[in-house]
Amino acid sequence: MLKFKNIIEKSYNTQICSMQQIQGGWSALAYRIRLAKGDFFLKVYEKHRHTAKEWISRIDEYMPVLIALNGNDRLRGKIVAPVLTADGKYKVENDDYVFILFPFIEGNTPGSDKLTEDEQRCLSEIVAELHSYKESDFPLLKNREDFDTKICEDLSQLIFQEDLQDTYLKNALIQYQEYLYCGMDEMKGLAQTLCDERPEFVLCHTDLHGWNLLQAEQLVLLDWEGLKLAPAEADLFSFSEGFFYDYAWNAFTAGYQNVRPDYSLNKNAMAFYRVRRRLEDILEFARSILFDGLSEDEKDISMNHLRRECIALQQLLQAR
Repeated sequence: MLKFKNIIEKSYNTQICSMQQIQGGWSALAYRIRLAKGDFFLKVYEKHRHTAKEWISRIDEYMPVLIALNGNDRLRGKIVAPVLTADGKYKVENDDYVFILFPFIEGNTPGSDKLTEDEQRCLSEIVAELHSYKESDFPLLKNREDFDTKICEDLSQLIFQEDLQDTYLKNALIQYQEYLYCGMDEMKGLAQTLCDERPEFVLCHTDLHGWNLLQAEQLVLLDWEGLKLAPAEADLFSFSEGFFYDYAWNAFTAGYQNVRPDYSLNKNAMAFYRVRRRLEDILEFARSILFDGLSEDEKDISMNHLRRECIALQQLLQAR
C-alpha cells in the first residue's frame, strides 16, 4: 500500500492523510483515500492478472468518452468521471499497475437487492439518455460490436484441453458440455443473422447490474470499462428473464420508452446478448481458476459461480 501511496502523491501533487482498501469489483482493487480536500476512490488494475488485461486495454478507449458524457446535464452526477493528474492525464501506470482516481461518493450499493421503483425509474432514464448517443456522436470510438464469436473457440479449446490440470474444473465443463456446445452454436447463428441485419448502434454500458450502481443523493452508474457502440439490447438484456433485473422489465421499459419512444426491441439481438453473457461469464470464471493463482477458498467461490452460470445457460436454452 505504501508504494501505491507514493505514486498517487507524486502523480496528483497531493498528500494522502489515510488510505484504506475496500471491496472492489471483478476487474480491479479498490481503495478509499482521504486527502485534505476530501475523499477519493482509487481503482488499481493489476497487469499480471489474466482477467484484468482486457479491461486495461480498453481504458484509453472509454475514458475520453466518459469524460465527454460528464458534460451532459442529464447525466452529470449520475456517472463518475475521473480526477485528472497534475499533468492532465486520466490514469497513472507503471510496469505492474494502472491507477485511476475518482471522487468518492458516499452511498449504498444495491448489489443483489431489488431496486426500488424510484431506482428503476432513474436507471431507465440514465440508460435511455446514454442510448441517445449514436455512432456519429463518437466516430473515433473503436470499441464497436462486431458480433465476434472468438469466445466460442476459446471455450472449445478449454473443454478439449486434454492436459487440463484442474480436475474439478474439467469435470464441471464435461458435465455441462452438451449445453455449452448448444449455446456456442446458437451464438454463432445469431451473430451471423445480426451481421446481415446491421442493427442500429448506440452507446452502451454493457455491464448493468447491482454491483455497478450506487445509491447516493441520486442513482449513480459505475464501472464503464465495457463502454461500446452496440445495439441497445447489449444493455437491455440485463432486464430480461433470468438476468439481474428481470423483475423490473415492465417499469424499466416504460421509463425507457418515455425517453426513446421510437425504440423497438430486436429479438435476435436480445437472444444473442443473453446467451453470450452466459458463455462469457463461464469462460472468465474458468480462466480465473486456471490462471489467476487463486487461493483454495477463492477457487471454491469461482467454481460455485461457474456451476451457477452453467445451470443458467442450461435453463436459458431449455426455455427457447
